[in-house]
Amino acid sequence: MGRLSLFSARLARLANLATFAVLISALALLPPSANAQLSPPPCQGQDILADLKQSEPGAYEKIMARASTTLNGGALFWKIEKPGLPTSWLFGTIHMTDERVHALPDGVRNAIATAQTIVLEATGLSPESVGQAMAGLGPQLLFTDGRTLDQFLTKEEYAIAETILAKNGFSGPIGQRLKPWLLTVFLSLPECELRRAAAGLKSLDASIEATAKKRGANLVGLETAEEQLRAMAGLPLDAQLAWLKTSIRLRDRAEDSLETMIQLYLGRRIGAVWALTRQLAGSGPETETAINGFQQALITYRNERMRDRALPILEHGSAFIAVGALHLPGEVGLVQLFRDAGYRVTAAE
Repeated sequence: MGRLSLFSARLARLANLATFAVLISALALLPPSANAQLSPPPCQGQDILADLKQSEPGAYEKIMARASTTLNGGALFWKIEKPGLPTSWLFGTIHMTDERVHALPDGVRNAIATAQTIVLEATGLSPESVGQAMAGLGPQLLFTDGRTLDQFLTKEEYAIAETILAKNGFSGPIGQRLKPWLLTVFLSLPECELRRAAAGLKSLDASIEATAKKRGANLVGLETAEEQLRAMAGLPLDAQLAWLKTSIRLRDRAEDSLETMIQLYLGRRIGAVWALTRQLAGSGPETETAINGFQQALITYRNERMRDRALPILEHGSAFIAVGALHLPGEVGLVQLFRDAGYRVTAAE
């Protein structure tokens, strides 16, 4: 088998490890494995923020103070109104399989059950479609100018990178040429969550999509898998490297990070996510480069695109829009963007 064929085969594996929205959704659409009846147990991480409250109360107070200044950072479910139009709804999801996040409030369930149009970040995801999207990225996947990952990492960092690459079928010359953002994808979620998705457990987004299909609602995706992947691939190289180095540093706390995100989600404390991220990643220009690059490419730019595609749908009313919770808060979050477009948007919880 030639190198291109080998790479294509590995892309099929990587199709299950795309971006935060695509990642679990693609896995959840796989046929259940032979052991699916033995559902993998939940991840067993610890709430980092709760630990900080006890061990470093000063750091905890700093995080919460910063979170309190985040516009629209205290709710997940929002009512969207405009005179003459049926009410629409905006809901922040979390792309996880954990049963706790599936326990939706009655108001959210009623909105899903009655809305004429269900709008998600992306729909119709499958390993095949995500694999095709990956293949369409071309040079954004690999260095094509002779550079390799080891030139940008310390020996210790690259040793970790080699282990991760080999574990995911990308050892040897091809693995060395992968762009930093692609390696970071492998570090995005702990193995326990990936096992749950591979066993057929649905993410919250996939569950909402299945419900919409079952009741025959009009189903719309705001983005394609390729657009979501290009958002990551389009990060400047320095931001990709900073993001990768930060992910390597925090790799041993992947389950703790997951549990912390779930607790922030359940507690409607979305405004604390970025403040906590900065605390965990540490200070310095590298950290700011990683976080600012991530926010701009994966949140701000995509929010504007989602707004532009959602507005024509909102003009008909009776829509239920469900996107990742981090797309809601802030001055360029969807809540504020919809207000700026002339809608009355109020917390519904």
